Amino acid sequence: MVGVSGSEDHDTPHSEEEIRSLVAQAHAHGELTRNEHRLINAVFEFDDLICRQVMVPRAEVVFFTVGQPTAEYLDVIKQREHTRYPVCETSLDDTVGILHVKDLVGVDEEDQVDLRALARPAHHVPETMLISRLLRHFQSSHQLMALVDDEYGTVIGVVTLENVLEQIVGSVEDEFDREESPIKDEGPGRFLVLGNASLPALSERLQIPLEAEEVDSFSGFLTAQAGRTLKVGDRLEIGDAVAEVLEMDGTRATRIRVTLTTLS
Repeated sequence: MVGVSGSEDHDTPHSEEEIRSLVAQAHAHGELTRNEHRLINAVFEFDDLICRQVMVPRAEVVFFTVGQPTAEYLDVIKQREHTRYPVCETSLDDTVGILHVKDLVGVDEEDQVDLRALARPAHHVPETMLISRLLRHFQSSHQLMALVDDEYGTVIGVVTLENVLEQIVGSVEDEFDREESPIKDEGPGRFLVLGNASLPALSERLQIPLEAEEVDSFSGFLTAQAGRTLKVGDRLEIGDAVAEVLEMDGTRATRIRVTLTTLS
């Protein structure tokens, strides 16, 4: 299929890099489509990712509290249009379960609803769990959302089946999704990047090395490079590019303009 002749010598198996090279050659010669090439490479990378790299970070998680007025959380559901929400006593650290919106079908704003009774048990997974194992966990538990804990047991985010599958097939959006692309072209060598953009995806798109220990988002990477809290207007050199902070949300950069200096 990839245009390689057979051999009687099968004692030495191909390494992952060799297989990737064969796949790249097959794509270059038209034996594999662009989508097939991308999909095969995504499968190789799939087992290298951990929960922390694909989760929704704590600061972006929408949750309900057990004493929240019915009208209030129904309004949140109409605005955010998610399928599942954690139900907590006061914060994600004391989550009592996961609420599915279908359990609220027929509920009016005047109704008194016990969210604790409707919520399904919440599953916790460690931040270092490989997403290949997480996928099997979702398949066996039939729960498609889990809370992600750090080494101290603190909830640092949530992860869903959609977050996992997107690592193979790319962005999965339904008719309600209005998510902004994390990396947008603004012209030759210019990009508008969201702070939560993943480092591997951004590095591949911009063709510049972006690596940092214990950091998965572009905002975290820039903070580590600066060695301090970022502020609007900061400009940082990152290899053959310059990153300019355009917007902040608290201590986190949310919008960054990246300009490739090799093209400027």
